[in-house]
Amino acid sequence: EWTKLSDVVIFMDADLQHPPEKVGEIAIKLNEFSIVVGERRRIIKEWGVFRRIMSITAILLGRLRLMNRVDCKDIVSGFFGVRTDLFQYFIKMHKDSFENKGYKVLFDLLKLVKRGTKIGSIKYDFFIREKGQSKIGKKHIFVYFKSLLK
Repeated sequence: EWTKLSDVVIFMDADLQHPPEKVGEIAIKLNEFSIVVGERRRIIKEWGVFRRIMSITAILLGRLRLMNRVDCKDIVSGFFGVRTDLFQYFIKMHKDSFENKGYKVLFDLLKLVKRGTKIGSIKYDFFIREKGQSKIGKKHIFVYFKSLLK
C-alpha cells in the first residue's frame, strides 16, 4: 500500500535535459488539470538524424495508437505531472498495462485515461545532454513497440 506524501507526482529525467525551474509551473497547473505535460518547444543544439527520426516515429505511432483519445502533443515526454490519486488508481487497477521495462510512463498513462480527461501543458526548451549517454537502445525501442500493442 502506498503512503500519499503529496497531491501531485512529477516525473523528469535526471540528466537536466528538462528544466527544474518548470517543476513549480507543472505543480500549479495540476490544480486545474489531471495531467500536465512538458512539451518541447524547441531543442537547444542539434539532434542527430537517427534521434530525430526515432522521436518523430515514436510520436506518430503513439498518436495513432491513442486515436485522438486525449489532447496531448508530446505523448512521449519524460517531463510531466499527474495528480497522485489518479496515478495511484491506475497503478492499482491497471498495473499489468504499464510496461515496467519501458521508459515512457506518460504514454502508458495516456492509454488508460478516460476520453476527454483534462490534460494541460507547459512549454520548455529541451537541452541536449552534456555528459553521459542516452539509455535508449534497441531494447527500449522494442519495449515501446510492445507498449503500442498493449
